[in-house]
Amino acid sequence: RRLGHTIGAHTHTHPRLSALDAGEQRRELERSKQELEEHLGGRVLLLAYPYGERHAFDDVTQRIAAACGFAGAFSFYGGRNRPPFVRPHDLRRVSVDPGMPQRVFTARITSAFPF
Repeated sequence: RRLGHTIGAHTHTHPRLSALDAGEQRRELERSKQELEEHLGGRVLLLAYPYGERHAFDDVTQRIAAACGFAGAFSFYGGRNRPPFVRPHDLRRVSVDPGMPQRVFTARITSAFPF
């Protein structure tokens, strides 16, 4: 954080959240958030869903994440977040790999990349 990085949660035991009932999902998210906040001495507002594919979390998961105080949560199935269709608890990411050529990086972060 001192270097300007944002630290977010990733659940407590890394389960596929959609495979859990609502109570178990809440416990995973709350414990992860609480432990990080205690360790860091500040608020944790972001979450990255374990596995991140479309079926790793669901609408129930998103509602629980919001209720737990996460301002946003990231998936990892690719795509863009284009207003007015941005869902704060299903924020899409595009992968960027170490050593990626500049032209590929540029394509991925612009509309030139297909997703």
